[in-house]
Amino acid sequence: MMKKLVQIFPLLFVSVLCSQKQDVSGDIMDTSAYLENLTNPIYDEIQGSPYLQETFVPAKINDGTETKFVRFNPVDNTIEINLGNSQMMTLSKTTTYLIELLDGSNKVYQTLSYLNEGGQKDISFFEKIHEEEFFTLYLKERIKLVRGVKDQQAYGGEKPDRFLKVNDVYYITNFRDKTPDILVIPRKKKDFFKWFQKRDKEIEKFVKEKKLDINSPSGLVEVFAYYLGAKK
Repeated sequence: MMKKLVQIFPLLFVSVLCSQKQDVSGDIMDTSAYLENLTNPIYDEIQGSPYLQETFVPAKINDGTETKFVRFNPVDNTIEINLGNSQMMTLSKTTTYLIELLDGSNKVYQTLSYLNEGGQKDISFFEKIHEEEFFTLYLKERIKLVRGVKDQQAYGGEKPDRFLKVNDVYYITNFRDKTPDILVIPRKKKDFFKWFQKRDKEIEKFVKEKKLDINSPSGLVEVFAYYLGAKK
């Protein structure tokens, strides 16, 4: 089972270049927003889905007045747009987007610069899950491609390649350096409390007294509201 890369809609490049400018971030937007990733990976014979939701859902993108249909691919770190008439594109990563889903979920996604778990700068999409005066909290849902076992004699037998949902990761606006990059919040308690430096014991005590779950949105909101709102 191999990952097969095929070009989707080979006439799309000509179609987009010859069409009128598309409505994405405003009433008029240069077609260069669509000219990145003209080929999309298609995963053949792989169990599961690389998408947060398999179907395209209606959305408002930036200040656009026209409803677009989007879906999110965390495996390839892309946002796909269904343009209709068998035309599909991915949004360029050189532009920032605010995407409000219109499917009744009230979810809002943003493309942001962030420092990943390896400390490297990258750009990706995040769900905005809480915002207040001192901070904004974001969620990054993750799916990874797990290669299977092809040897039938191996322990457990042959297993197919599959997409696997892994632990969500939370990010927060950089309240230390005031840079645009958002910061990944450690999942492990030991690392989480160390993250607060000189106030680590204070925060640990606060979490224990309140019986907070530091891997839940509500728990994190309480911790950071206290940490950033309390007098230091």
